[in-house]
Amino acid sequence: AVNRQWKGADGKKKEATDWFNVEAWGKLGETCQKYLRKGQLVFVEGRLQTDRYEAEDKTRFFTKVVASDMQMLGRKSEE
Repeated sequence: AVNRQWKGADGKKKEATDWFNVEAWGKLGETCQKYLRKGQLVFVEGRLQTDRYEAEDKTRFFTKVVASDMQMLGRKSEE
């Protein structure tokens, strides 16, 4: 997820969170699986990829990040 903040036309501070899927493959995927946990702060760099699928006779699209690099942020987990 990514949080964003801005000032609206009324001058009040607004905030929104964008949620998206991330795919990591190969050695990077193995590292993510081994060390990352829900709620952990990470930096992910990669490319955007849009895929489509059919559901209820409609074509649906979704965009994901295909990771090329990941850095763990914050303190080490106590687990």
